[in-house]
Amino acid sequence: MADKCKTASDVKHYLHGRVFHPQKKRIISFIQVSKTEPSKNPLKKRDNCHYLCLFVNSGKPYEPALARYIRSSDPSDPDGWFERRRLWSLTELTKVDGMQSTSSGSFELWFGTPFKFVAKNTQEKEKFIEDMADAFKKFMDKEPPPFTDVNLKSKSVVRKTANERSQLDKTKQELVERGQKLSKVDQNVADMATSAESFAGTAHKLAEHYQ
Repeated sequence: MADKCKTASDVKHYLHGRVFHPQKKRIISFIQVSKTEPSKNPLKKRDNCHYLCLFVNSGKPYEPALARYIRSSDPSDPDGWFERRRLWSLTELTKVDGMQSTSSGSFELWFGTPFKFVAKNTQEKEKFIEDMADAFKKFMDKEPPPFTDVNLKSKSVVRKTANERSQLDKTKQELVERGQKLSKVDQNVADMATSAESFAGTAHKLAEHYQ
């Protein structure tokens, strides 16, 4: 039960077993964070403990996404004792800012607008960002967005993925152009064959006329 979820690991196992697994999805990265934006309702105190789940469906086409959960006091919520507050497709991610040079646990995820979070420690933050970069490499058909102020491992993964996607796009374009050129050659050959048949027919008629 959720009341036994004392640690972030407990929450991860609960969400995996009760929420994601039944939907044939799996969590590929998980982190406990706090938000830095003030509450829209200052009179209402809320627990500033949030859980980010990076997950993907089990079969192709892969659709990695990110969800933010908080604890819920209402067991009638669709996800049980945890309420989903946000859901983003990874295709919507426009920027990741690791903020290594400013604050150890802080980082920003941009989905049109920035969402700022604070992890418990630098190691957990870096691992989560590395997993996000790796998700683009494994599951996405597009170049990753900018990953700024992140560690060397994340930079390396993003750079390698971008290069691979760029090369793949270039190869696809070359194949398309090659196909177009071959199609044009085939058409020219067909036109020549038609012209040859027409010439042969005309020559035959002339030969019969002067016999």
